[in-house]
Amino acid sequence: MMHPLRAGDKAWIALGAAILTWDICCPPGETLSEATHRYTTTRPAATRIAILYTAGHLMHLWPPQADLFTQIAALPPRNRKNHHA
Repeated sequence: MMHPLRAGDKAWIALGAAILTWDICCPPGETLSEATHRYTTTRPAATRIAILYTAGHLMHLWPPQADLFTQIAALPPRNRKNHHA
């Protein structure tokens, strides 16, 4: 029995579809993997750290207080429809 897709499931599908669409439609030499290769050539440490940090976030390897993605997502929402400052 298939369970209904949750919001996070839909986000992963959209992300995958966007990456695939870009890689099919992009100018020659501009796939995301080719761009990442350029970054690794020009900024190897920063590129690898960013990729590994993001992977660690996705696998819940970092404690919430040390995870920048989690900290940013926990910030109070701004400009809500009925929000008055």
